[in-house]
Amino acid sequence: QAGTLIISSDWEGKTRQVGDQAWLSDQILELPDLNNMEALAEVDEIAAGRLRLGQSVSLRLDAYSEREYSGRVSTIRRVVQKRSADDPTKVMRLIVSIAATDTERMRPGMRFTGVITTDVIADVLSIPRQAVSSDASGAFVILKTAVGHKKVYPDFGQANQQLVAVVSGLQRGDLVLIQNPRVTTASWEE
Repeated sequence: QAGTLIISSDWEGKTRQVGDQAWLSDQILELPDLNNMEALAEVDEIAAGRLRLGQSVSLRLDAYSEREYSGRVSTIRRVVQKRSADDPTKVMRLIVSIAATDTERMRPGMRFTGVITTDVIADVLSIPRQAVSSDASGAFVILKTAVGHKKVYPDFGQANQQLVAVVSGLQRGDLVLIQNPRVTTASWEE
């Protein structure tokens, strides 16, 4: 059968070499179907409880980050394990079925970054997480007004890595300043 041949890593994640010992039922070689690919993903243990089969996933290949691909969580492994022999970080492994394989760009073993949609909140006001800071009085945002800027302490709801839901204290159309992480904490941009 024609195709791309992949030499599997050993149980420690090391590349196999000529002369290495092989055991009964060791997977030595793979001949993948490049027309129907899946993504093997890792999620930190802290987020594993929010995973469900069928959740929507968007991912970008590290080598081609300008293009986004979609998929669904098809398998969630039952065991939390160390990321590798050298990295003790606990992770949950899962498999993502990719909706449409890009045979021109996707290759076995390529690295990617993905986002799993765990919850969808409809019709909610949200702001970028970088707009929220905190002090002794709690979480606040800097609101742009007609006469300058004003510190406001809204009530916040659920949040993810990018957005924070606003329960009260802000209205649609309000302009909040986003802290610029590339400069100092005192620098802001709209």
